[in-house]
Amino acid sequence: MPLQTLLAQHSAHLPDALQSLAKAFCEQLEERLTADELTVFDHPQISSSSLKVACCSQFVSENWLRNPSMITDLVNSGDLFSTNRCDSYLSALEENPCDSEANLGKQLRLFRRREMVRIAWRDLAGWGRPAKRRPMVDWDLRCRPWPI
Repeated sequence: MPLQTLLAQHSAHLPDALQSLAKAFCEQLEERLTADELTVFDHPQISSSSLKVACCSQFVSENWLRNPSMITDLVNSGDLFSTNRCDSYLSALEENPCDSEANLGKQLRLFRRREMVRIAWRDLAGWGRPAKRRPMVDWDLRCRPWPI
């Protein structure tokens, strides 16, 4: 079933001005998603919020198109539905130790992007904001295997 058809019931909640944007996004996303990644739409909260979020945030839609597995990973890990991930940031970063400052920079950029997509999605979907936020600089300093 085409993604646009699957999400059609939710596009009715979008203003007319966003209908063409939603259709184009669905077409682009469907070209990029694997069959496994399409299962993310089996989750009712994702199928009901995805068009609204993607049409309201160019940042989210571009990142989803650039890295289609990101949303699937956020859903499967439960992180997208988590209200407060701050306490697990360090353990998440420690799962992939870095061997150089360049790799650490890359890991932190990807981590930050994933968390920003998660926060934007939750906010636009109306699922509430995280309880508190901590600066990413703290995590950068804790993750360095070498002295500053």
